[in-house]
Amino acid sequence: MDFENFSDIEEKRSDVFEVRVEAAKEFKEKGNKFFKDNDFFNAEYFYHVGLYHIDFDHLQWNFELLDKHREEVLSVKTPICLNLAAVRIKLKNYPKAICLCDEVLKDDKNNAKAFYRKAQAQKCLKNYDDALVSINKAESLAKAKEVIELRNEIKQLLRAENQKFKKMWKGKLIPKPKNFTLMKFLSYINPLNLHFRLFPLVI
Repeated sequence: MDFENFSDIEEKRSDVFEVRVEAAKEFKEKGNKFFKDNDFFNAEYFYHVGLYHIDFDHLQWNFELLDKHREEVLSVKTPICLNLAAVRIKLKNYPKAICLCDEVLKDDKNNAKAFYRKAQAQKCLKNYDDALVSINKAESLAKAKEVIELRNEIKQLLRAENQKFKKMWKGKLIPKPKNFTLMKFLSYINPLNLHFRLFPLVI
């Protein structure tokens, strides 16, 4: 899993597929417990370790595992990724939250919760245009109350930002100098008013 770095984990994982999947499930449940207690640091750790146990390299994933094995892994991996994304939003680690959502969408392009979490993180990064795209996709897949509320919030923030931008740049985009002469132009490019000779345009 290139989106997650497991170099900090020292414990060994089993070579038996079923054992690894069960370990991931156990760590997910532990993470859920800490999440419910608002202990986001421990929740992050246990979700992270859960993903570690079902981290299969490219060759294993594509050539050793059968379709049923991949489906079983995804049934555990997807909720862990989404829960870990929620935790990292709480911890204000928004870029990593977005990476987790993209990992889910790579395997399930119609996952409404992944688009919702991604929009949350993008909103916190003030990437309102991207957030609106994500939340619109989430709404097209699920008309949940929280999705609609987040969409309205993002739209309001985007309108406020556009108004601020217009006010900031009002009248500044197109300068309208009066009596703009050659000498005035030269004074702009030669602020020290040094004397120099103009070269001809053609020779």
